[in-house]
Amino acid sequence: MVKGPILLPRVTSALALTTLLLLSNPNSALAAEGGSTVSGTVALPAVSARKASPRRGQGFVPRAKNHLRPPNGFDPRSRIVIVLQGGPVDETDRKARDSHYNIVGENFETDILPVVVGGRISITNMGRKAPRLYSLVFPKVVPSDPINKTGDRKTKAIAEKHKEIDIRDHDSVHFLAHIVAFEHSYFSTVNNRGQFEIKGVPAGTWNLKVWHHGGWVTNVDDMQIVVTSKKDAKGNKVVLPKRLKSTSDAQ
Repeated sequence: MVKGPILLPRVTSALALTTLLLLSNPNSALAAEGGSTVSGTVALPAVSARKASPRRGQGFVPRAKNHLRPPNGFDPRSRIVIVLQGGPVDETDRKARDSHYNIVGENFETDILPVVVGGRISITNMGRKAPRLYSLVFPKVVPSDPINKTGDRKTKAIAEKHKEIDIRDHDSVHFLAHIVAFEHSYFSTVNNRGQFEIKGVPAGTWNLKVWHHGGWVTNVDDMQIVVTSKKDAKGNKVVLPKRLKSTSDAQ
């Protein structure tokens, strides 16, 4: 695992598919019936505050000034999970449940999949190849035999909370996703527009926390959110700093 603060260089925008996957987040939707919805956005820092990407070799084409638009700054939101903690958890939302994770093209549909502790994950191959999955951190968590097109495999139960499990493919170096388990189902991934939505949240006072890159983000202040029964808590906004520091940095 890479140590130290996470810099924000530049990257291309996420696929629009991520938006559709987030808004139908099965884990959030299975939260306690009758609860409220907590939603909002995660915003990037101003472009001027984000570190520029390093210059690379020019190849055979000299660099032309004022002809090419600079790439967008790196967007870490595809690896972020928004989690509510500290409030009155409904016991039904602590129960382990199965989740689904699809392989689309030559990678997983999302960069990170949050689950409830004890749940298992059905991995379905909707791509073109037959990946052989493995994990460096938890070697026995996923079967290693090839998954043919439309085939599926089920992981072992994700038994440890707050431990990111890397999922890789023996034949593709770019193939990488992460699974992380939490104590209950009050969590949400973030789509490519920065939106998150957590359904079924019981009434009470909650702390909104940010999980990223293997740990809790420590340089973003926790937000306190008061949830009223049957009334949604909308419009919450989390602004990321130019560098994200997490508890994983000290590990």
